[in-house]
Amino acid sequence: MGFDRPGRAVMNILYRLLLLTQVVLIAQAHPYGNHSALHIAEEGDSHSVVARASDSEFTALPNSPRIRVHSSCLSRWNLNQWDATVNQLKAVANYGKEATELVVQILNNNLNNDNPTLDAQQRRMLDLFMVLYGSFMWNDVAAKTREMAIIEGLHRNALEMAALFADGLVGDTVTANWNFFCDESEWVLDPNAPAKTPFWMIKDLPAGPRKQKVSDSLCTIPENYAAGFGGGQAEAVTLTAKHTQGNPNWITFCNGVWAVLQYQTHIWYQPNNQAAVLSNGDFLENMIFNTPERLLAHEFTHGQGQFGNYYAKDIKYGWVDMVQLAIDDNAQTDATKSKPVNNADTFSYWINGVFFNFCNFRSGRCEDVNTAAQRP
Repeated sequence: MGFDRPGRAVMNILYRLLLLTQVVLIAQAHPYGNHSALHIAEEGDSHSVVARASDSEFTALPNSPRIRVHSSCLSRWNLNQWDATVNQLKAVANYGKEATELVVQILNNNLNNDNPTLDAQQRRMLDLFMVLYGSFMWNDVAAKTREMAIIEGLHRNALEMAALFADGLVGDTVTANWNFFCDESEWVLDPNAPAKTPFWMIKDLPAGPRKQKVSDSLCTIPENYAAGFGGGQAEAVTLTAKHTQGNPNWITFCNGVWAVLQYQTHIWYQPNNQAAVLSNGDFLENMIFNTPERLLAHEFTHGQGQFGNYYAKDIKYGWVDMVQLAIDDNAQTDATKSKPVNNADTFSYWINGVFFNFCNFRSGRCEDVNTAAQRP
């Protein structure tokens, strides 16, 4: 596979990705990709939010105490199931951080090499990264020279994003707090808000989170939503309480999501499943669509309380549109303006896709890594 854009822009992206990977449990809203079911919700960054009123309604996860699940969530999955789900996300996040670091190392070591020798694992990581974040030609000296000035910044941004994402779940220095809420019917219009500026609030919790009313319900995507899927139903909606101590992040899981979340990513490592995926050439999107890791990785990146300036937005959803986004944005040399870097779904597909070390997803389908490494 050819790479048509080298240099500092790519490295800056990688640094930012690493930061995002370290902060793993932060999110916002996510539609159901290109599938016909539900869709990811709109961002809630600009709306005023306040902390939840009653701590007694939340239970901290045993292995991730900064993540608390509301009683409405425990009616969906028990505490051990929630804990196991987050533990699997930690595994995906840590692997994503290590993969991003390796891609950074490969690029750093080969900036002056027009024809680097890569093994099958290096190749499959770079192939997926270039498809999602933009590509370059190794022998394009002019392009390398042009982008040399910004590669450090892009590299740094990607590393920081990936690192924040992973360390946010695993590290002992995590400062962000997460509240999971699982009953969208509890969201009603705030009776105290002016009629011309209605806000959604959680019923009977006047000090709970708020979201400005822009559609018929909290989990309905606005008709004019920039990322698309207007009028569709969201999988989840994430809000950050910026003015509250600790900047807690809130994820509300919408009703339709429970039919979607059917298994975890590790099932594809079972020998029979792995063999079938390779034989059939399964699409990455189909492999991760029904996993909580796909949804949570997307949602967590929306949490400003966790990611700060590195939080991600909803620009495009699903494999096809994300790949086109990378193509359309390929000439961008400013990492802070890179649309793929700032797209929540792109990051989710990167860390979840690279987790499958037996697949090269350069075409969107699972190809045997050794076979793919022998083909252009």
